[in-house]
Amino acid sequence: MRGFARGIENCRRLEQEPALKGRIKFSGDEVLISLNDRLAVPNTPESFQALKPDFEAVAARLFNGASLALSYNKDDSRKRFSVAMRTFERFDLDQLIANIAADSKYC
Repeated sequence: MRGFARGIENCRRLEQEPALKGRIKFSGDEVLISLNDRLAVPNTPESFQALKPDFEAVAARLFNGASLALSYNKDDSRKRFSVAMRTFERFDLDQLIANIAADSKYC
């Protein structure tokens, strides 16, 4: 989660960058996580089922228990395994960072 928190922090920094201010805004209600090791985690239904509890745990912390949906691109097994986590509530980046930081073991 530490790397995840850093990624969200970097998104916030981009939003606040004077040269980009007002031109870039990240949505806090959807996150895409891609795993780069296709050998260890192939893009298959079995990978999704095996990792689903872990993604649900991350999403529960990130979205503070809000209802959510998980999906992955099952159309092309040659692509990296990626999971989209989407909540049905609005979150901004500051809220996501606070949700992760609420439990010190994640930061």
